[in-house]
Amino acid sequence: MKEISPKKRFGQNFINDEVLLSDLVDLINVKKNDDFLEIGPGSGNLTSLIVSSANSCSSVEIDRDLISLLKEKI
Repeated sequence: MKEISPKKRFGQNFINDEVLLSDLVDLINVKKNDDFLEIGPGSGNLTSLIVSSANSCSSVEIDRDLISLLKEKI
C-alpha cells in the first residue's frame, strides 16, 4: 500500500496505534445495528474497525489523494 503523509492544510493526523484504535471503538460503543457518518476518515484505520463492527459507515473525505486509498482499504 502507498505511504501517505498527513497534510497540514487539512489538519490531518493519522492514528496508527492499534491499541488506541481499538480503545476508541470500545469508547464509542459500536454496535452491530449502528449507522455511522465519519467526517474525515483519513487513512481509514478507524473506519476499518467501525465498518467491521457496525451496520454501516459512510465517510466524507475532502483529500482527493486519500479517496483511492480508502476505496482500496474499506
